[in-house]
Amino acid sequence: MEVTRRELIKGLGLSVLGLTLNLNSLTIKRVGATTSTGSDQGQYPYRGWEDLYRKEWTWDSIAKVTHWPVNCRAGCEFDAYVKDGIVVREEQTGEYPLPSDPTIPDFNPRGCQKGACYSERMYDATRIKYPLKRVGKRGEGKWKRISWDEAITEIAENIINVIENHSPEQIFLPEGTNLDYEQSPHVNKYRFADLLGGTVVDDWGPLNDLNQGAGVAIGQCHVDGTSNEWFLSDYIILARFNPMLTQIPDAHFLTEARYRGATVVSIAPDYNPSSIHADLWVNLKPATDAALFLGMANVIVNEKLYDTASVKEQTDMPILIRLDTGKFLRESDLKPGGKLHIYYCWDLKSNGIKEMPGTMDSPSDKIVLTDIDPALEGIYEVTLPDGKRVKVTTVFEKLKEHLAKYTPEKAENITGVKRSLIIKMARDFVKAKAACINSGWGSNKWYHSDLMNRAAILILSLAGHMGKPGGGFYCNTWYFLEGWV
Repeated sequence: MEVTRRELIKGLGLSVLGLTLNLNSLTIKRVGATTSTGSDQGQYPYRGWEDLYRKEWTWDSIAKVTHWPVNCRAGCEFDAYVKDGIVVREEQTGEYPLPSDPTIPDFNPRGCQKGACYSERMYDATRIKYPLKRVGKRGEGKWKRISWDEAITEIAENIINVIENHSPEQIFLPEGTNLDYEQSPHVNKYRFADLLGGTVVDDWGPLNDLNQGAGVAIGQCHVDGTSNEWFLSDYIILARFNPMLTQIPDAHFLTEARYRGATVVSIAPDYNPSSIHADLWVNLKPATDAALFLGMANVIVNEKLYDTASVKEQTDMPILIRLDTGKFLRESDLKPGGKLHIYYCWDLKSNGIKEMPGTMDSPSDKIVLTDIDPALEGIYEVTLPDGKRVKVTTVFEKLKEHLAKYTPEKAENITGVKRSLIIKMARDFVKAKAACINSGWGSNKWYHSDLMNRAAILILSLAGHMGKPGGGFYCNTWYFLEGWV
């Protein structure tokens, strides 16, 4: 039997109406209700459970707590509700100050389920609360509980034994992932090692989270702004960064940037939670990110899409390199007693070499170009004090030679990302008013992570996005206080 859409909807409407009329005609009787019309009609015989429920939402005090760095670096402020000395509930707060620019979203409230569950972890039966000593073989899982005095005595005796029979330097206090930034415990650990003459490695050594690529390319590894600055970006690349899962309190800035019109690109071999919310998912082969960025750089340079003024002033690409040695042309090459870290460019205005402003040995750290116009391309000749003439070229020329190896076709073969997509990404990246690249800590675990991140910084530098509000390189850093440790 064929039924038209109109007949189907009409029939369903009549059926629902009939069901409603039937329900209205029913007399619903609650469990425990009496049939009389007196004041006890509808009353439960036992209502004590309501008091239990009310008591569940009472507390003795409220404490300010956070959970960093056990789950992430956010350090979100929570209210912990304490009853009988036990944390019974945790809630986000909304006490973060508003930004000076009212058009930028604020940080309130900060926090996620990874922090909110921490009180349950704190009271979990598997949490180690007392010293345990291994009684079986390593990995066998056999332990026995000992007293604090026994543990402290045994540790102290072993330390003394090492000092007497070996050397204090062999007392090693590793950090691992158990970092404690609540000031006194962490600082006391360093103080203890210092007094003993022991060895403490940099926190980043065991963790492998330090962005060495940023350190090489920019001069420091911690180069972030605050995460609400993402909102000001027009083109956001998530490079090995999955904030929807690993940085939940800040992830809303990405979705809000998309509402504003930004394009979010997730570069990841897996379709992770952040890729789901991106405009473009680039599922490259694992650890081939450097080739992808170099392919984009090839397009930017060959199509002359780079920001010439920014490249000349903000990068080392105009600096001259001696073709005979492959090293920078230095003042020490041109005059006796010259400085090692004064470098040169070829000035198009005077058609000769000029000092590049802002180098390490320059009298001023200002890099602004006032009276010179450095050349980016070309081969030139300079005369050394002994009369020898040597050819020099620019860093930019050497970069072009290197990028010639990474055509979009070659990048496709390495990464698995289509040539056409690499070209489109490069063009869109350059067109953006302010583009940024967020490099997650996962990249730093790779042996060649420095090359991945240097290549990312390269395309930012070529496009002139470094230093702009909403632009630049973000590597999920945190601050360090001077003299802290």
